[in-house]
Amino acid sequence: MDQEQPCGNGWKLLVPGICGAAAIVLIPLLLGALDGVPAGHALALAGSALVIEYGAGVVGIALGFSPVATFLILASVGLGLIVVLFAIFMVLGETSGRVARFLAKTEARMERHPFIRKWGIIALIPGVLILGIYFIAPVAWILRWEIRSSAPLIFAGYLIGSVVTILGALGLFRLFLS
Repeated sequence: MDQEQPCGNGWKLLVPGICGAAAIVLIPLLLGALDGVPAGHALALAGSALVIEYGAGVVGIALGFSPVATFLILASVGLGLIVVLFAIFMVLGETSGRVARFLAKTEARMERHPFIRKWGIIALIPGVLILGIYFIAPVAWILRWEIRSSAPLIFAGYLIGSVVTILGALGLFRLFLS
């Protein structure tokens, strides 16, 4: 006989939630301290990354972070965000009958499009650059692409956007400050 857990499927969110929170808050604080930037600036950069995603590279450079620290903080927040989003989606899929039915219908439709099922996942990289994590992560989950494949591709797109934004910010600041 299975024992009912006190919080139901909410327990499945515990470990990803803790890891995601650490990646979103604690790691940026640590990296900020190592870079010699005040904790408030580190939290401001992490919060900006949650809102404007890789576009927060400009904020990091403006707050005085080194390009490497800015990149590492954006990477940490992006990874934490991806982990938390997929954990929430998995719990939703398991606990909501309505969501489970929607996913089953979507999976049936995807069976009629083997090309998209096989190769569409590659579009996640440019998709993150154009639409962002908050749109692309649910798309990957709804289309039932393996998390082991889709999450790294989403993260890769986010990292590419972060590098381009940081390099652009460095160029813009040099242009305006010289």
